[in-house]
Amino acid sequence: METELTKAWEEAFSLRGEAGNMEYIGTITKSGTDYIFYKDSDGTYWYDSKPEGKEKPEWMTKRRKK
Repeated sequence: METELTKAWEEAFSLRGEAGNMEYIGTITKSGTDYIFYKDSDGTYWYDSKPEGKEKPEWMTKRRKK
């Protein structure tokens, strides 16, 4: 039986910015990275990541210059 978190792992897009009004689905930890999954109002899955058990480093939160 496929769980919603498993489905999110397979289908999610990388989140750019804040989760906003998205529903938190769950977290999967692999190879020292926490992957945090969300679902938007259209049913699309998104994920963000950070080092396992730590806050997101500043360099991961800064936007790239165009």
